[in-house]
Amino acid sequence: MALTSASKFDNGASNEQNKAEILHHEAEKFGEQDHNSQVGAALKKVDRRLLPMLTLLYLLSFLDRGNVGNARTLGMQKDLNLTDTQWNLCLTIFFFPYAAFEVPSNMILKILKPNVWLTALLVAWGTTTTLTALVKDYGSLLGARFCLGLAEVRTSRILNDIVFKKLMPSRSPASFLLLLIS
Repeated sequence: MALTSASKFDNGASNEQNKAEILHHEAEKFGEQDHNSQVGAALKKVDRRLLPMLTLLYLLSFLDRGNVGNARTLGMQKDLNLTDTQWNLCLTIFFFPYAAFEVPSNMILKILKPNVWLTALLVAWGTTTTLTALVKDYGSLLGARFCLGLAEVRTSRILNDIVFKKLMPSRSPASFLLLLIS
């Protein structure tokens, strides 16, 4: 009889322990659900605020590169009295600082936070793009294209890092495809 009452006592203790474990597990599960809902809300906020802006920046970057050809078609080369060689040099000079300042830009990125460096690059890029409208001759176009290459040196790479390394790993393939299409 003593053995059965001891086993009943152990059984009662283990029932209480099981109840406590179940309650603890349910609380953890509720906490995970709460955490998952917070993460989901944050991702939706990023989708609404950041991704449209990043998409616009990509679009403007590609428009800027493509519009030089359109400007030639609409007579910019003739307006600035440029020869074909001068025009081609103005197009090509964009890539010299783009390639030459890749490594120094990476070193600056190690010193500064990406959000500070990206902001500085985007302000420089926007200013340079806007001031390109003021070119009057070969030298000013050459300088504007050089500065534009300098400003774009890491912009697209940092944007890619933000989107594809930080934002997209936790996303569904459908949202990734939507970003690529836009």
